[in-house]
Amino acid sequence: NPAKPRQEILHLEKPAGYSGACWVETDQHRLILSHVTKSLIGQSAELWIHGPEGVGKTHLGLVIADRCQWSYYDCGDIQPDLASELLEWLDIGVGLVLDRVDCWLQHAEAEAALFSWWKRKENGLVLISTHTRTHTHTYTHTDTNTPTLKYRHNPTHTITHTDRQT
Repeated sequence: NPAKPRQEILHLEKPAGYSGACWVETDQHRLILSHVTKSLIGQSAELWIHGPEGVGKTHLGLVIADRCQWSYYDCGDIQPDLASELLEWLDIGVGLVLDRVDCWLQHAEAEAALFSWWKRKENGLVLISTHTRTHTHTYTHTDTNTPTLKYRHNPTHTITHTDRQT
């Protein structure tokens, strides 16, 4: 039944160790949060945040989700073959933060589901990845006639997140 996602999707939780109390907001964070508030809330716009591991992208994504009252999902915790089911279940009017989206961009079915949802969404979307949108991945699908998400749609804004909090 597509109206009720599998239990694995319903029981996802915030990453261990996440706490708003340990958040140290920098000028770059304030700039990003301001942009999200002004340009993404209530808009069919998107922001792609990328940067190396350990710079705080996930924490920033969780803060965005909390402050904007958006949904947050870590694509690395969701099998790519469940991506379509999850995205069909989500409300297109609620903003969404997808962390580690790289995990889905290597699977044609997950990528197609994400792109389909992307075209229908009515609120902001934040994509978080280690690689840039144009990074060359080794894709496992063989349909070379279907362009990958990185070529199908350009996000409204792309930010390289480099702040390392000490």
